[in-house]
Amino acid sequence: MSLGPSCDIMGSKCRRHPSRKGRRYMVIRPYIRKVQYYETDAMGIVHHSNHIRWFEEARVDFLEQLGYGYHRLEEEGISAPVLEASCRYLAPLRFGEEAVITLALTACTPVRFQVRYEIREKEGGALRGEGHTSHCYTDGKGALLSLRKANPGFYGILLEAMEAQEETEEGKEG
Repeated sequence: MSLGPSCDIMGSKCRRHPSRKGRRYMVIRPYIRKVQYYETDAMGIVHHSNHIRWFEEARVDFLEQLGYGYHRLEEEGISAPVLEASCRYLAPLRFGEEAVITLALTACTPVRFQVRYEIREKEGGALRGEGHTSHCYTDGKGALLSLRKANPGFYGILLEAMEAQEETEEGKEG
């Protein structure tokens, strides 16, 4: 199926889907990462601590795709520290394998957001791990801030990204 005409929202790539009555959706590519030797342990598998790092790499990539990389946020005096992180390890990855990391915003309020992650092997698509992180928004001094007030444009982009992901999920189910 061909995609409809593209649009641009604050640097994020969007399209109008022909079967969605002209509604926009964001085309976010998954983050792909090749397992490096130094990431493995004595058993020859990826050390568990790397999964959380990969979540961060995927989140940074996601924000860059939205046109709001961490550098831009920090230049605007906004940080998003991690409040909580968890990972369920389902099967190991080994040196040389490629991991496909997808993420989805599962909650977004003016002061917090949550992200869900899946790590799959690139060849075959087997689920290898899953997890989530929770974040808040702070200013340059570490004080909690309302993103809706501090940067309404970026807050709107996050809400639109979450809505687009929800619509994509609904489309897969229906």
